[in-house]
Amino acid sequence: MKNKYILSVFVLGVLLLIISAMLKIMHNPGSEPLMQVSFVVIVIGVLLFIIKLLGSKLPFLEK
Repeated sequence: MKNKYILSVFVLGVLLLIISAMLKIMHNPGSEPLMQVSFVVIVIGVLLFIIKLLGSKLPFLEK
């Protein structure tokens, strides 16, 4: 998977988190599930980045 796709998943999660935080401030219904989904998307993006980092042959990981 390319880095731009991993970054776009993470950015999508952050944007969803910002939108859900604004909805929560305004006490709109549906902000809690949206916030949970955004946290899951952020975690998926971070895990994909960690898998990509550990799967690559970087010199500092081989020491």
